Amino acid sequence: MSAALGTRRPVQEHKALPPEIYIPLVDSLYQDGRTLLVGTILVTGPAFITYWKTGEILLFCCALAIALVACARGLMMHAYIRLRSTVTSSEIARRWEHRYVAGATVTHALLGMWCYVAFTQVSDPFVGLVSFSMTIIYSAGIFGRNCANARFVVVQILCVWAPITAALLLYGNPYHWIFAGFLALSFLGIKFIAERLRRTLLDAVTASRFDPLTGLANRNVLRDHMERALGEWRPDNMCAVHFVDLDQFKQVNDTLGHTRGDMLLEAVAERLKDAVRDVGVIARFGGDEFVVLQAPIKSLDQAEALAKRVLNALGGTYDLDGYKVVVTASIGIAIAKSRIDPDEFLRNADMALYQAKSEGRGTWRWFEARMEVHAQARRTLELDLRHALESKAFELYYQPLVNLKTRRILTCEALLRWPHRERGMVYPAEFIPVAEETGLIVEIGNQALYKACLECQRWPGDTAVAVNLSSIQFDRSNVPALVRAALAATNLPAHRLEIEITESTLLHDTRTTRADLHQLAELGVKISLDDFGTAYSSLSYLHSFPLHKVKIDQSFLRGLGDDERRVTLLRAMTRLSAQLGLHVVVEGVETEEQLELLAAEDSIDEVQGYLLGRPMPASDVRTLLYASYVAPAQASSWPAPLQKDVA
Repeated sequence: MSAALGTRRPVQEHKALPPEIYIPLVDSLYQDGRTLLVGTILVTGPAFITYWKTGEILLFCCALAIALVACARGLMMHAYIRLRSTVTSSEIARRWEHRYVAGATVTHALLGMWCYVAFTQVSDPFVGLVSFSMTIIYSAGIFGRNCANARFVVVQILCVWAPITAALLLYGNPYHWIFAGFLALSFLGIKFIAERLRRTLLDAVTASRFDPLTGLANRNVLRDHMERALGEWRPDNMCAVHFVDLDQFKQVNDTLGHTRGDMLLEAVAERLKDAVRDVGVIARFGGDEFVVLQAPIKSLDQAEALAKRVLNALGGTYDLDGYKVVVTASIGIAIAKSRIDPDEFLRNADMALYQAKSEGRGTWRWFEARMEVHAQARRTLELDLRHALESKAFELYYQPLVNLKTRRILTCEALLRWPHRERGMVYPAEFIPVAEETGLIVEIGNQALYKACLECQRWPGDTAVAVNLSSIQFDRSNVPALVRAALAATNLPAHRLEIEITESTLLHDTRTTRADLHQLAELGVKISLDDFGTAYSSLSYLHSFPLHKVKIDQSFLRGLGDDERRVTLLRAMTRLSAQLGLHVVVEGVETEEQLELLAAEDSIDEVQGYLLGRPMPASDVRTLLYASYVAPAQASSWPAPLQKDVA
């Protein structure tokens, strides 16, 4: 099949229509044989009656010919339905259209002849009335069944109109001539109605539906091609499905708007057409997902070559109304090595795509059977997550942050935990990605925020709680409103709540994100930038957003004592942050040597890590905080938190 399938331009002649539009138009001619049966009875019965009443042999010949042609057309309709699966190209469909039009044209010519004989060979007004009215009624069906081709509609109208008009003009009086003029107008109206119905039918077939944005095939057309390709499968006639997804599309939509996002999709569609050309069918599956059906193929090398060509074509710079964006794509490939259901075929390619994106994006992966096992495990995890959310089964553990100057615990970070009835304790690294992909993180985060504020209310003094919020929560909910509601419900002062965000949050719609963060700051809530130094590591974040605290990622502590360059880098980051007026925290403190080195730096305010306290249940952290509050740490000693290995 040709990639020209995706081209959707207005065309007058059916020869230029792509097969995905033209074939359904021909289908419309052969659908529902009941109309042909009813129409045949409608005209052949009265035609034989006119012969029976007058005895005119020409009327009998007309009636018999109409009946025989109707039988032939019925057999042809039955044959088309039986052989529909072989109609796979415009050329084959065109032959069937010509057969149908030939039968319809002969029928209308016979009806016109019947009227001509009734008007010219007999003088019975009843015969003239019956022949004329039945012919007009039957001809009205032209714009219903025969509107697939405008030229053929005109031919059939002429076959009816010419004999009737000739009879009225040659054998009638001036009144008949006037009536012939009105009759011409009526047939002209039929022509206009047929053309309008044809345009409506063409639009309906196109909409059902080529994708209106890109002009590519949609899911319906893709499935038809897949069923046909899989139905013709042989060991030496395989087919491949390439599931293509853009890696940066959401970022383009969020930062540049949906209009430019649509422009990107249109540009991608054009590049896909150029890359695929005559070796596959391209469809837009939804959003920024595209599917290429490659059939037939003789070897896996053909599929691999196409995947590489598509990646090279789609990757690169796009100019979107003056904005330059760089885009890459990921592809999952499934090969039909035996007969397979189209839905399962697509599912396999989708699982391979998921694997490609999880391995770094901008690449392609084959479907492997083990992916089904992983996908099933992920579906089970998602179901369990939904159940845990409904039953409020998530718990919060708390890890202290120790102030280097006072050596007291001033803040505890709330960390999500999931005690599973079969898996045991499930940690965030395992379930948070699934929660974010499914959107469940929004409600999970809301529950965690409320629980953390409620627990913090029980802590002594002004000890604060730090709560992590996902970028998904900023995208899909009103974070300032949620924070206000949580503070009001728990009576927690705003200054005792810290919201921790990662750099990925700041990459999204910065205008909206900045506004949300400013609202939180105006409430008195503190904003911490977590894991700083990873991801995109833009120093502009430190002054562009209303941040109070920056947490240096634990990766900077690894090998710190053995690498003077790491020490220099860490010192530079902490001093710069401090000079910008930010509270500085270093994460991941696990050894005495690390603690001593950090304590010597005036620019570091707090430290966090297993050496000073592992994450612990709410009851344990409460005990620790009250003990520290009653007996505050001396300036020469560090607090001795409960060292439970529950991280």
